[in-house]
Amino acid sequence: MIPANALINTIQLGKPKRSGAPKSRSGCISCKRMHLRCDEAKPACSRCERAHRLCQYGEVTEKVVETTTQPKVILPKQGPASHKDLCPLLAQPRSSSLEPHEVPYFDLFRYQMAHDFGYTPCTLFWNTVIPREAMNDDCVKFSVLSPFSDLSRASSDPTYRIALHYHSKAISTLQARIKSNFATVSRRNTLINMFILFLFELTHGNAATADRMLTSSVELLRQQKDQLAEEVNEGFEPQPEPIYTAIPNDEGLDQAERILPRLQVFFSLNSCFFPLQRDCWSRFSTQAIPCTVPSPATDFNQFAAMWNSFITRAVIFVVKVLQDRSYCDTFHRASLMERRDTFLQQLRQWEVVIGERLDVETNMVAKNTTRIFHVGQKVVYILLNCCLDPMETEYDKYNNVFADIMDMMHAVEGTSGPSTRIETVLDIYVLP
Repeated sequence: MIPANALINTIQLGKPKRSGAPKSRSGCISCKRMHLRCDEAKPACSRCERAHRLCQYGEVTEKVVETTTQPKVILPKQGPASHKDLCPLLAQPRSSSLEPHEVPYFDLFRYQMAHDFGYTPCTLFWNTVIPREAMNDDCVKFSVLSPFSDLSRASSDPTYRIALHYHSKAISTLQARIKSNFATVSRRNTLINMFILFLFELTHGNAATADRMLTSSVELLRQQKDQLAEEVNEGFEPQPEPIYTAIPNDEGLDQAERILPRLQVFFSLNSCFFPLQRDCWSRFSTQAIPCTVPSPATDFNQFAAMWNSFITRAVIFVVKVLQDRSYCDTFHRASLMERRDTFLQQLRQWEVVIGERLDVETNMVAKNTTRIFHVGQKVVYILLNCCLDPMETEYDKYNNVFADIMDMMHAVEGTSGPSTRIETVLDIYVLP
């Protein structure tokens, strides 16, 4: 016998019901916009926490496009002496993990870093390597997004608070990574994070924090290789021209790894601000290594790298002499004078080449940078001639050189644009 319910049509008619739980109508803004269910956890829901994005609750506001208003200018207008002509932004990521509100800050970082560091031997490191790593590593991304706070110094400004938020996230992420498994931390990412975080502290006047961070970052880099010590003790070897046309992934990294140790050496002159850097030069040699002086036609990045190497070794010699001159014996003093004369001979060769470079240089940014090299040459000339005088009366003999330095600085000021906050801060803390 056929059951009574066997002939009943079990196929549902009409629109089928949606499977799953209903979507949340009181979740965070990000989940609402993506039409996803939100668990409404505080302070951040699970989806936002996994995606490392800012979780906010409230009503979704519709964006109204006003065609009559002028679009807001985010980046400052390029001046005639800008670095933009020399170093275009080479990294244009096709996809990114940035939130929409983070994109202007990332662009501002690229503009600022290209302006301040784009003419150094690390041009591609700033314009290619760092933006690329920011797309792949959250810690680098948080570090990159924090320095935009140099637009505002007021602690009540929302921009400043957002900068502190990213700065704290970058530090906590880096600390957790080092504690969990230090062996897996990339040397490249350590360099990027530490240097950007160090600049953040420096631009906000936190000299004590910057002092500790600079010491820690240099120690982290030295655990694998002390590149600056090798350069100072063995001399600078120009890098050979690449045999491949493709740009390497880490172009400029070799020079960038010398930035922090080099800053450490120069900051040791301002030991009142950076007391932890007083003994950083103890591992360096004071020997006057034969120096290769480039020709005026040398590539500018290579020219700058060779000058930075020479002036670093000269400053290390001066600092160590200032520490030893009070108790060195006659024999040691004679040895130091011989080394000083070697540095002075090399410095005279550099003065000739720098002058010839100024005559043939056509790029305004490179020309102004070469003028700064000339100023540095004058300063080192005075220091080398006076560092062995315990009474420090020798400085009075070089009033004409001091006057030349002032004239050069006024000339540079008249041809270059206004200094950025990062440039100004570095000048304040680095100059003795």
